[in-house]
Amino acid sequence: MLSSIRRHLTYANVTATLALVFAMSGGALAAGHYLINSTRQINPKVLKSLRGRAAAGPQGRPATKARQAKKARQAKKARQARKASRDRPARTRERQGET
Repeated sequence: MLSSIRRHLTYANVTATLALVFAMSGGALAAGHYLINSTRQINPKVLKSLRGRAAAGPQGRPATKARQAKKARQAKKARQARKASRDRPARTRERQGET
């Protein structure tokens, strides 16, 4: 077991691992150092240009009459299906002559 680990412990692997560790720790250190905690850390010109704007993300499509009509048709179909499923047992009894 020890010999298999020693076989893979080369100078290149050790150097690559150390470089990865230093790069990751340096990135984390920089992110912690440049973290914005308050609006006082932002340039007033930037804040002024951002005020009054809507959300920065993409806006959704507005509802159209066609989509609203489609939803109404689907709801009506669903109501009719529910009503038909409630009435189905009574119709079956009528056909068999039980009522």
